Amino acid sequence: MDVQCPKCKSFHWIDERSHPSSKRAHKFESCCKKGDVVLQSLPDPPDILKELLSGENAESRHFRKHIREYNSTLSFTFLKYSPDQRVAHLGPGI
Repeated sequence: MDVQCPKCKSFHWIDERSHPSSKRAHKFESCCKKGDVVLQSLPDPPDILKELLSGENAESRHFRKHIREYNSTLSFTFLKYSPDQRVAHLGPGI
């Protein structure tokens, strides 16, 4: 990912550009819809997370080495279940 969107500065692969656009005058839709969507910048992460991401101690190196495992482990902690109310109208069943 070495090409920045000229509107929002997010990084892309060159082949992700929207068509028609050239390799010199590239435009991207997957990030900001060619500038139509403007999002606020993310706030700085907490100090402890900054240290884990950029520190040079053993704990930071371990965190960076296993960051995918941590992400996978925590990804399901944010699930939200909303029962489908339409099923109740179908009568008895499973």
